[in-house]
Amino acid sequence: TAENATLPVITVSVPMYGFGVTHGLGENVVPIFKITAAMTDNTGKVMWTESEMMLPSIMSPMDATPWVKLRADPKIVERDWRKASRYIAQKIIGTL
Repeated sequence: TAENATLPVITVSVPMYGFGVTHGLGENVVPIFKITAAMTDNTGKVMWTESEMMLPSIMSPMDATPWVKLRADPKIVERDWRKASRYIAQKIIGTL
């Protein structure tokens, strides 16, 4: 509607996701996730942008999961990605 034409638009994308080992020869993995967000005005001018990512590391805030469990149960994959995305989203929202 015309009333909404002047409201800013926030676009969110996930340019990177997956799982990675926490150290060289390990069998435990943590989510790899990147979220990018941008707010534009009605002319397309960028008013705000932020990007955060989580990489595999022994310092990851996520619990490591054995590859075997991920392969056996897709619900664990979904659970871990949801946890990672919530963690990163909170960091992004904190910059607004």
